[in-house]
Amino acid sequence: MTPPPPESPPSQARFRHLGWWLLGLFLLAVIMGPGPGILLVNPDPADPEALRFVFGIPLIYAWTVFWFGVEAVSVALAYFLIWRKEPATAD
Repeated sequence: MTPPPPESPPSQARFRHLGWWLLGLFLLAVIMGPGPGILLVNPDPADPEALRFVFGIPLIYAWTVFWFGVEAVSVALAYFLIWRKEPATAD
């Protein structure tokens, strides 16, 4: 009886594709968080009906913290899935 073939390492193309997705997500978060995207949620001071708080937190602060979380998750995914050290091969 022959042993099963060893599992092949994941293809580099798959990780490259994931890297581009994570880069795009990170850049989107950089733009949407503290950048021009914050203008989407900035309430008009003259509007008395404007939503200014979410769960007791100012809306602009919650918006920025959310996008910071997206940035942190994309960097963590890149670290654990793309930038990891390749296993050493036995000589």
